[in-house]
Amino acid sequence: MRKQHSAAFKANVVVEALREAKTVTQIAAEHQIHPTLVTKWKAEALEGLTAHFERDAAKEEKTQAPERKITELYQEIGRLTTQVNWLKKNLVSNLTRCERLSLLERSPEASLPLTWQADLLSLSRGSLYYQPRAACAQEVHIKRRLDELFTEHPFLVRHGLP
Repeated sequence: MRKQHSAAFKANVVVEALREAKTVTQIAAEHQIHPTLVTKWKAEALEGLTAHFERDAAKEEKTQAPERKITELYQEIGRLTTQVNWLKKNLVSNLTRCERLSLLERSPEASLPLTWQADLLSLSRGSLYYQPRAACAQEVHIKRRLDELFTEHPFLVRHGLP
């Protein structure tokens, strides 16, 4: 039956072997193991040691890479925000409302939603959905009659009706 040794046991044996205070044969006899196991564990430990230090450097690189990326992304966000604010300010000051309305993309395939476009062009979003409709005949008739009355009797509006 094969004997299983714990990692702590192996580490203790390897530390003794690395100290070189005793020979491999003496260490093996004290711990009741074969001398080739001591040599094998020592070689594995030395290989793992260089890999351990390489992993530490790689770990450090891996932890710094995301931090660098985050810093770069925040810088990009800041730059883009400044550019958008500058463009918004200049669009409002250099273009009329009608010209800004003509820049809107109302198609379903538009690259930006209408709400974002309205914000970038400094337009009221509610005004984008307003569709003027023709007045009904009755409303036109009432408005014409009011205009006729005002034209015939302008003093009634100033002083009120009797």
